[in-house]
Amino acid sequence: NTWGLYDMSGLAWEMTTSLYKPSGSSLAVRGGSWFNLAEICRSAQRGIVEPGGRSGDVGFRLVVE
Repeated sequence: NTWGLYDMSGLAWEMTTSLYKPSGSSLAVRGGSWFNLAEICRSAQRGIVEPGGRSGDVGFRLVVE
């Protein structure tokens, strides 16, 4: 794409630093993962992770210039 970013969705939910607004204490994750249906694997998709929770399909993205 125009920003030089590739493979941005579908492998793992991407952890964010923002709180999921309805709950107020859970962290928001975005993007869907290999475990979800194809319709969910999009950058606008949002989910939640409880503080201290673990999941095999949530990660974070490292960016190297």
